[in-house]
Amino acid sequence: LRLADEGWALAKLARKLSMEKQARLNKFSVAVDDKGTTRVAVEQGSGVKVVAGDKSTVVSSGQAVVVGPGAGEMKPRHTIPPPTLILPNPRSVLLTRTVYFRWNRVEGAAKYVLTICSDARCRKPLWQITTSSTSYLYSERDDKPGLRWWLVRSVDSQGIVGPPSTPRAYRLAPKGSPSSVVEREKRKDREDSE
Repeated sequence: LRLADEGWALAKLARKLSMEKQARLNKFSVAVDDKGTTRVAVEQGSGVKVVAGDKSTVVSSGQAVVVGPGAGEMKPRHTIPPPTLILPNPRSVLLTRTVYFRWNRVEGAAKYVLTICSDARCRKPLWQITTSSTSYLYSERDDKPGLRWWLVRSVDSQGIVGPPSTPRAYRLAPKGSPSSVVEREKRKDREDSE
């Protein structure tokens, strides 16, 4: 009996460690609005268990669930994909501080979240806006020349934010740059990408 108890304790410990390890491999977001509605979306990983009162469900990678007052059945569904980025073109060198962003429409998207970042992985957002349009005219607030990255996420009618598009770079040329500086910046971009 003692060996069985020890075996059971080891099995429980192994399961606990396995679950902890799995939890670290998941990339997910949780958002709560002012009405108390919670949205859980899993971008990567083996999934997360969502518990609300006496109900629970597992949300897998690429799925989301809405939980809260009036949210109805707690059933996971697939998130909508990100749009394809159109403008500015990859590695554009811009002379102006006004940037025109454009992306394609995604079926099922009610809104889009445009994010501009200072790093290639978009871990340092500089600016973000939510819009129902598939384009946005942005005036750079930072006069500092250099690389910026941008990405867009689709948002469905229930407010669930989908995964991001692949970040795309553009470069702000130094203010008042003649075309020779732009050509030098383009060469620098080509060298950076090799």
